[in-house]
Amino acid sequence: MLDKRDTTVNDIIPMITSDFTNGIPICPYCKKPTRRTVGSSSETLMYFCPIYDKEGNNTNPDRNTLTTNWQCLECGKSYQTKGNYVDGFKII
Repeated sequence: MLDKRDTTVNDIIPMITSDFTNGIPICPYCKKPTRRTVGSSSETLMYFCPIYDKEGNNTNPDRNTLTTNWQCLECGKSYQTKGNYVDGFKII
């Protein structure tokens, strides 16, 4: 794990976008991508009808917004993320 004093944004970006965290940001306080729990979560319920191009790619993916309250099990602090699995998540 990275030393907090030497951590830069460029060091954190690979951890945020790794398959392990599935695009969900790491704890903004202790910078650790693991050991978190969901407090509560809500999602918009819009139907996104699949539209396929000539190559069979869905050009209208599900963009429902997922808002999740997380609690880091390392430092005990809570934070909230908002976004979707297509465009990514941000800490709000």
